[in-house]
Amino acid sequence: MRPAGEGGPLILVVEDDKALTRMIRLTLSTVGFRIITAAEGASALRAATAQQPDAILVDVRLPPGISGPELVGALKLQADVPVIVVSGDSRAETRIECTRRGADDFIEKPFNPDELERRLRFLLRHDESPSDPGDAMRLGDLSVDMERQAVFRDHAMLRLSVTDWTLLQTLTAHDGAAVLHRELLVQALGRRHALDTELLQACIERLRIRIDGAIGGSKIIDFHGVGYALGYPVVRPSRGGGK
Repeated sequence: MRPAGEGGPLILVVEDDKALTRMIRLTLSTVGFRIITAAEGASALRAATAQQPDAILVDVRLPPGISGPELVGALKLQADVPVIVVSGDSRAETRIECTRRGADDFIEKPFNPDELERRLRFLLRHDESPSDPGDAMRLGDLSVDMERQAVFRDHAMLRLSVTDWTLLQTLTAHDGAAVLHRELLVQALGRRHALDTELLQACIERLRIRIDGAIGGSKIIDFHGVGYALGYPVVRPSRGGGK
């Protein structure tokens, strides 16, 4: 790992649009991030190896060579760091391919700079300490802290994206009842993707990988053609304090 202590998180931006690269650099550097850039896949892989960034932003439409989805997969094999796809290609099939190759999140152009910062910070906070367990809900072997929007296993924070958290939060709110595909899609991905059930399946697969432990079955049940539900009871903290 790259030694910590010098400046804020280091972000590798893989984007061939120079104007957009400048905008991202300005936006993120003013809120404490350090930025390095690459304009195509091969140089991105070299930069990821040499500089060991804390997170990577990838445009899926890059110059000929390594495609965006292929680059996502190669970067995830190379280092266990968050990869966010930033792209004007909003097609469901593009998001599905990137998600299944390991992308942690996806933000569509044009995007709000504050939203980009939010999604980066959400993924980069996985080393935080848990709150008082009495303030968290229990879901099997997980502690779910609704106030902090965080999930812990054995006092270690799981790395979840904003999309992962929104899906889990929506499922949790229904206490084991099935949540329709459309509701999950609208809540987590927006109305544009309200009918993209294959994209939802890819996102649920990613969430399962992150929250399912070695013991027991999946924490998410698939009601085929209908929706999804939590497979474990949600144990909510007592409001009386128990003291």
